[in-house]
Amino acid sequence: MRAQPTAKSARCTACRIPSRRVHGFYWRSLGDVACFGRPILLLIRIRRFRCTIPECPRRTFAETLPGVARLPARQTDRLRSVHRAIGLALSGNPGARHAATLGVPISRSTLLHRVCSSDADPIPPVRVLSVDDWAWLKGSSYGTILCDLERRRVIDLLPDRSADLWRRG
Repeated sequence: MRAQPTAKSARCTACRIPSRRVHGFYWRSLGDVACFGRPILLLIRIRRFRCTIPECPRRTFAETLPGVARLPARQTDRLRSVHRAIGLALSGNPGARHAATLGVPISRSTLLHRVCSSDADPIPPVRVLSVDDWAWLKGSSYGTILCDLERRRVIDLLPDRSADLWRRG
């Protein structure tokens, strides 16, 4: 599928001044969520603009696609969020198999990388906190788990049951 942004101008990435002087263009390919179980590849014609400010360190810049994809990304933000959700639910190999059946194939290592590199959801204020410990190795090392009892979510895992970790966090 081919697409092209319709804005008449774009803001310079360095000085933020809008420019209408088109320097050239290039094609950018982005993976998107599947349609009827088939992977979609978007071919987007990106224009390069010339910055009109002489003091600006950038001579040319490419128009951005806010809300669609980040500049170096090869997938849309929608596809990244689908992969993240699959990775959080199923993790490595099972997640990769499920993604392939949905028409959004991804390798297990890339799926895990997507989960680890994404921003974590902010933790809302906790009103009812549960603190419990368990044995990593029975009789020698213990860990502590903090849970939000109202939302039934794990908040944090601490490597031991020392009170020093509570004061630092």
